[in-house]
Amino acid sequence: MVEKNTIYEIILSTYNQQNEPHAAPMGIILNDKNQIHLNFYEGATSCKNLESTKQGVINFSWDPCLFVDCTFFNDQLASDIFQKAPRINAPFLKPCKGNYWTFIVKEKRIDKTNNKIRFICEIQSEKTIDLSPRVYTRAFSSLLEILIHSTRVIAFLEPNHPQSFQLPELRQLIVHHSSLIKRVTPENSLYRTLLSKTINHLQQIDMGYNYNEVY
Repeated sequence: MVEKNTIYEIILSTYNQQNEPHAAPMGIILNDKNQIHLNFYEGATSCKNLESTKQGVINFSWDPCLFVDCTFFNDQLASDIFQKAPRINAPFLKPCKGNYWTFIVKEKRIDKTNNKIRFICEIQSEKTIDLSPRVYTRAFSSLLEILIHSTRVIAFLEPNHPQSFQLPELRQLIVHHSSLIKRVTPENSLYRTLLSKTINHLQQIDMGYNYNEVY
């Protein structure tokens, strides 16, 4: 069950104007009118795709590998992982087959102060077989937090970004959640592998902070 006015972490999949698929994790909110709110920083690939096609798919997943790959490694996703959704010009992720919503964009709002764009969307179809949580580990939630904070760090590194003052706090949060993953998982675990993959990628972009030293 998806409760209203609560932020849920999902994977958004869209097409660009050339019908090339793209996927990116993000948070969504379902409001009291059964509308979906999607918030983006200007320039995000998913944002550009929705501006042009005005259609997309919300994929529900508990697969940590899928979240990491869709955040930073779209170019490494298998070409057949996407499939066109019925009655809409947007793809869903095959690992999420049976657990996705399709939607169309109804309204676009611009927040110039924070360089953000909000899309108000209308659900077209719901295919949800099982939204109950799997066996829970704190490593999964911490990995999601690291992915969220990492994408913000990358966005705020842009010259003269109005939110750049948040960079020190975001970096410390990434370190905190990295330490938590190390505390609750063994060294050879899947979560440690995904953490290393994510931190190494972030380090190549945010060279002003030594994540590997604290990690």
